[in-house]
Amino acid sequence: MQGTSVLEVEWLQPAESACAPLKTAEDVVKRLNDERAATQERERDRQVEVILQEYRARHQAPADMVQEAAAYCFDSDHLEELNPLFRRWYEDPTSRPNKHDDCLMIYTSGTTARPKGTVHTHASVANMVKVLQDAWEWRETDGVLNVLPVHHIHGLVNILLCSLASNARCVFTKFDDA
Repeated sequence: MQGTSVLEVEWLQPAESACAPLKTAEDVVKRLNDERAATQERERDRQVEVILQEYRARHQAPADMVQEAAAYCFDSDHLEELNPLFRRWYEDPTSRPNKHDDCLMIYTSGTTARPKGTVHTHASVANMVKVLQDAWEWRETDGVLNVLPVHHIHGLVNILLCSLASNARCVFTKFDDA
């Protein structure tokens, strides 16, 4: 019976009680199938990304022409000058993050219930930054005082990441725990 799952059902119970485990099992199977499909899609995207990065690296495309934030081009003649992370990405392209990889977990405020952790991918963070850059018209000449906590989405993304992505100036005040 390899590859077979067994679910014990008590048939002497009322129909509603007897069917509950079946419904739960059906939900679990659906979720596993969804997870498997998502994993396969992420793996295909990672393989495509690796091929694109290797192509760009071989053809020495300038970094400013690379559209994806997660794409890197390396000059293999100067590997010793790369930081260890970039060196590892060059030596093992499959270790590079792609847009579907988890990037950030931030918690909700907890005003309506207990705080919940929300996971953002590289793509979702990059999209938030891009949308805010466009909406707020961030420029290199901008400067901002960040008085918001960086463990909050507004302090981290809306202020810090947007200013960094725009080459703008971000100033923090000295922390005072009083």
